[in-house]
Amino acid sequence: MDPAAIITVEDYERPRTLDQFSAWWISTYGLFGATRAGVLYVREGKGLSKKFHDEAHPMLAFMRHYYSGSDVVCKLSAGTGKADAQLLDTSGAVIRNFQIATAVDGYTEAMRRKQLTRVGHVDALAKPDKDGVIPEELSLIHIYTVDAVTGVCALHAML
Repeated sequence: MDPAAIITVEDYERPRTLDQFSAWWISTYGLFGATRAGVLYVREGKGLSKKFHDEAHPMLAFMRHYYSGSDVVCKLSAGTGKADAQLLDTSGAVIRNFQIATAVDGYTEAMRRKQLTRVGHVDALAKPDKDGVIPEELSLIHIYTVDAVTGVCALHAML
């Protein structure tokens, strides 16, 4: 499968419940890791793979933490607009806009790319241990929100 075809803009921006979002993320992650071409595509940050890594994964972690059991819907943005993601209510009205930023350092990213190449998958948020191995845990995520009514931007969560 051509790695560029794994995520289309339409697919990336499709509104999803938490369960749908989780299933889509796991499936897409598996498709990228299934071939050497997919691994290299992600490692080089081509297409929407960078947004998938830098924005979809933290948003999924945020939703799992704060919205488990809720009927809210997440809509990711493939563009460069004012929000990386939006939470929508069941009628489609915007509850909250999200601007997602992840703290990253060069050593961590180098170890992550090395493990991705060696193993075929890697936790996009975990920090490497003293041996440079990425454990299965989450690192620091900053999620900024923009209130849909007032337009006020604030740090909403640090996971």
